[in-house]
Amino acid sequence: QVMPGWLSGESTRFLKSLGMPTTLHSMRATFATQAAKMTHDPLFVRDLLGHASVKTTEIYMQSSLEGAHDRLADMSSTAWSMTTNR
Repeated sequence: QVMPGWLSGESTRFLKSLGMPTTLHSMRATFATQAAKMTHDPLFVRDLLGHASVKTTEIYMQSSLEGAHDRLADMSSTAWSMTTNR
């Protein structure tokens, strides 16, 4: 049986020895964020991560400013179309 703290420390040291300045937790968070962006399905991501509560998973579902300009332009175009095509 392995203690979580020991595993975390050993894996971090191993990853750093490979030139990867990251942790398993960080890698898991990145996976969760990407899964959330791709699926937009908090229940699916919750199940992937094994969270007991979807509230925990929703942390990874927070909106990002990535692509904000394009999304705002799309909203503007849609709003313009709605007002001119009555």
